[in-house]
Amino acid sequence: MENQRNKQRKIDIIVLVIGGLLPIVLRFLFPDIYHHFDVHTFVEWGKYHDNLSDLYLTECYCNYPYIGMLLSTGILRLFNDSVFAFLSLLSIIDLLNVYLIYRILKSLIVQRAALFAGILGILPAVWVGGGFWGQIDTFGQTLLLGLIWLIIRHKQLNKHHTLIFACYGLFFSVGLLTKQLLLFPLAPIGVYVAFSAFRVTNSVQRGILLLLTSFVAFLLPILLVDASISVPDRFLFSHLERVFFEGSDHMNEISGNGFNIWMFFFEDMGASSEQPFLLLSPKNLGLISFVLLSAWLSYKHLQFHIKKVNRQLILVSLFFFFLLINLGFNLLLTGTHERYLYHFYPFLGIALLYVSRLHLFVVQKIDFILLLIGGIIYGLFVWGILRQYHHSVYFFQSLIAHRILAGFHLILFARLFYQFIQIHKMTLNQPPSND
Repeated sequence: MENQRNKQRKIDIIVLVIGGLLPIVLRFLFPDIYHHFDVHTFVEWGKYHDNLSDLYLTECYCNYPYIGMLLSTGILRLFNDSVFAFLSLLSIIDLLNVYLIYRILKSLIVQRAALFAGILGILPAVWVGGGFWGQIDTFGQTLLLGLIWLIIRHKQLNKHHTLIFACYGLFFSVGLLTKQLLLFPLAPIGVYVAFSAFRVTNSVQRGILLLLTSFVAFLLPILLVDASISVPDRFLFSHLERVFFEGSDHMNEISGNGFNIWMFFFEDMGASSEQPFLLLSPKNLGLISFVLLSAWLSYKHLQFHIKKVNRQLILVSLFFFFLLINLGFNLLLTGTHERYLYHFYPFLGIALLYVSRLHLFVVQKIDFILLLIGGIIYGLFVWGILRQYHHSVYFFQSLIAHRILAGFHLILFARLFYQFIQIHKMTLNQPPSND
């Protein structure tokens, strides 16, 4: 029996190592496969990096927040604009992310955590949109995984509330200063943190103090950054105003090669999303739908806290809240890109494994099958984009492929939505928890 366990552990470690090293190996095997436009845009931005304090006063498009600029153009300049060195570093961060997935599964007491972390690391959807693409979203993934790990550890330690809530605020500040895309995954976590401030203390006054601690920790880094740089006169508070209000017009088209429900109604992905459609426009209908979804999910998640169900179920609620928001904005909003699903699949794997470990009936074999199918077909599609198959192969430039992926993820969304409702019903029959 002991020999069998040792053999099993060795297999698990081997798979974990393979999952962690895969992006690095692929980078050396395929050094020229990355999104050339994105990466070389970072190189172009480097021309404006001579005086960092005046960066946002220049004519540079530079539509990333300050830390994001440092992690993209800044690192490239540090490497003398060596694209390969930059991409290699991103691949190393991908390895770190696989390790963080392992630590999270270990903290959740998932059996064979190393094996499953390695399998998730091997899934194309988990790595192809990060370092392999050439985007700094891989750093954002590190921040999200670190934040989830902190939440899990906070529940297990059940102390040091002030310090941990200060860390929450710091995580959110760094995320906001890194990449706009992090707004969507950070939003449900922010709702969770706000509700938890009152749950961990059972005191309104103490809960408010914890929230103020988070807010101060959130605000200070932004104030420090803005104090060190110049901001155009048309903005009152922060360089973030330029980044978020002038940084992109993606939503003005039906799809930026992403997979949303609007692709079923229009033949041209590049068509205007502001044209009339059911009295409004796809852009406005998408925004309204997503706001309503977010409000409903927030309300339901609040009920988990009000009901004072056990902390395991609250964590399950957070995972599904997180997944539905991330998949929901991809499906409902216009102008989404294919790589915006990058922050979805690793957390789907973590959530399914945790709920399965708790033996909740809502997760079945079909869910793991959907995870594997989606993680492979979506990942290979993005791989095809990077290989520029869309220039030579009809599948990648047609609406057929996009509609297939949109349909698949719509089914996946419906499945997760159903599971969230079932978990919510389950909590109504549970007595309040004292933990």
